[in-house]
Amino acid sequence: MSQPESNEIRVSILSYVNIYTTMLMLSLLAMVIAVVLLVLELSSLDWDKDARSISQLDRSRAIEIARLV
Repeated sequence: MSQPESNEIRVSILSYVNIYTTMLMLSLLAMVIAVVLLVLELSSLDWDKDARSISQLDRSRAIEIARLV
């Protein structure tokens, strides 16, 4: 039995990797990083999506800032 040379294996792998596959993998990596960052942000807020933990003073200050923008 003859085993394929490493050059043949390398060529067969590289035949599947082109610029579009590379961009697809980069976009997948960016999405995974974004999800991880979102999970970290939500965990720092104790998964309070409705921002119920903001006090009334903070809400009024936030409204003032929003009006300035």
